[in-house]
Amino acid sequence: MSHNTKRAPSQTPVERVAQGSLLEGLILQRVTGETVAQFTQDTLWQPMGMEYPASWSLDSTTDGFEKTNSALNARAIDFARFGLLFLNQGRWNGQQILSRQWVTASTTPDSADHRSWTGDDANWLQAGGYYKYGWWGLNNPDGTYDYLASGKQNQIIFVSPSTSTVVVGLGIGLLVLFRERLNHQGRLARSLAGSVYTVYLIHPVVLVGFAYAFHVVALYPLLKWAIAVLITIPLCFLLSLLIRKIPLVNRVV
Repeated sequence: MSHNTKRAPSQTPVERVAQGSLLEGLILQRVTGETVAQFTQDTLWQPMGMEYPASWSLDSTTDGFEKTNSALNARAIDFARFGLLFLNQGRWNGQQILSRQWVTASTTPDSADHRSWTGDDANWLQAGGYYKYGWWGLNNPDGTYDYLASGKQNQIIFVSPSTSTVVVGLGIGLLVLFRERLNHQGRLARSLAGSVYTVYLIHPVVLVGFAYAFHVVALYPLLKWAIAVLITIPLCFLLSLLIRKIPLVNRVV
């Protein structure tokens, strides 16, 4: 869920490099003698009683090394628990899972850091942002601060200490994923997509007409609804295709 930042002398601009997080994973594996996945299980998932199993995407099946720069896969509820862990200064159900000092050091603004930023991330700095150990922080006008973890597909874990709030967002990530994996259309899909607005205009008439014609049929309501869906949706698109063939109409609908 994070990208690392190259640490450099105070006059050297900040540059985001994902390789830093990969190197951290390699160091963790060699120091602990465990895989990153096992270490995550032993130090976070199991002590916190996470609701669902998680997984790491691998850089290859050959060496099985976890992609620690961006590839922890988990459910939203467990990402929320991770955010709550930081909100509560590393404590979970009375147990100190993470060092309080580490949580503070990794999330609070550093007033001594006056480095410039390069690339698109410079906009974050201009908005009052900062970066600390995998967290993107933001200074607020009232002197408080918020911070968030940003995933590869724009998933977020947002933490606001001043308001005791944790927000997990996966919706944007799904949009990015669909755009990358499903953003292509065949001939049929393009034709149906072109008829959507016409379907929107005519579907009330079709639904009401079908319901009126079908109301005398004695069936269970749920079964009647299913039949209506199976018939009226194709019927709406078929009528839409016919309507759009009328001269000049396709310029409107």
